[in-house]
Amino acid sequence: MWVSARIPDHVPVDTVILTPPSPAEFGTMWLKSANTAVLSIPSVIVPERNYLLNPLHEDFAAFQWSAPEKLIIGVRLTWFTVPDEVLRASSVAE
Repeated sequence: MWVSARIPDHVPVDTVILTPPSPAEFGTMWLKSANTAVLSIPSVIVPERNYLLNPLHEDFAAFQWSAPEKLIIGVRLTWFTVPDEVLRASSVAE
């Protein structure tokens, strides 16, 4: 499931131009700092931007949320979830 958020105009969006060397560590530091409610960061998978929302920031309460919608993930993005046993079995069969 996924939802979308409408962010009020008065809420600033912090923007990262280049992907940090350690995106997970950077995101954790940003979240804990609670300096901004929204962070725009380049995706490490596709040439798009991700918007991280910080529930620890006071402006988070002002976001307006859509109703939940079903999320369909394309098979190209699920390759990494195949169990090792399946991968081993397919390589033996080749």
